[in-house]
This record gives sequence, C-alpha cells and structure tokens, in this order.
Amino acid sequence: IYGDHHTADSITSRVPCILRWPGMRPGVREGLHYQSDIAATTLELWGMRVPAGWDGKSFARHFKDASDVGRGFLVVSQNCWASQRSVRWDDWLLMRNYRQPTNW
Repeated sequence: IYGDHHTADSITSRVPCILRWPGMRPGVREGLHYQSDIAATTLELWGMRVPAGWDGKSFARHFKDASDVGRGFLVVSQNCWASQRSVRWDDWLLMRNYRQPTNW
C-alpha cells in the first residue's frame, strides 16, 4: 500500500495542465502550483481581483513573461487506503502516514 496508486505523492497527485491565453508565449513550466492557483490566475488575466480569502495565488505575471516560477512547496493529502500527507519541494518528497489501512 505504501507504493500503491493511493499514496500522497507527486506521481498520483500530479495533474498535468495545459493553459493557453491570447498573446502569451507557449512553453513548458515546471513550477509547483495548486489547482486553485489556476482560478486565481484566470481572474487576474481577465483584469479582476483575486478575493482576499482565496487560497489560490495568481501566477499571471509569470505566465505573461514565460518565466518558470511556482510555489516553494506543496502539501498533498490522500485518505484512501492509508491516511497520508506529503510535502513536495524541489526534487524532494516527505511523506507521513497517519493511519494504517483497516484491511491489513
């Protein structure tokens, strides 16, 4: 189970994202972002303000100049077979199990 498809790691929690915006240069970015960052970025690109209470952070400025900047780290949780939480930064992943699966 620790290496199954239900772990809180970047392999199972990664969501590839393809964004295209008029006037923006295409390119591959490797920065770390949450899915909620996409909504904040879209609002800013539309010229709207990101609400203060949102967890998402806009990366519109970096999207416009084709720079590869993201968050310093991501926290990922999984609660399917085992309750796990991970912190992902650079090429590192720290994973903690909080509860063992009940079917062992």
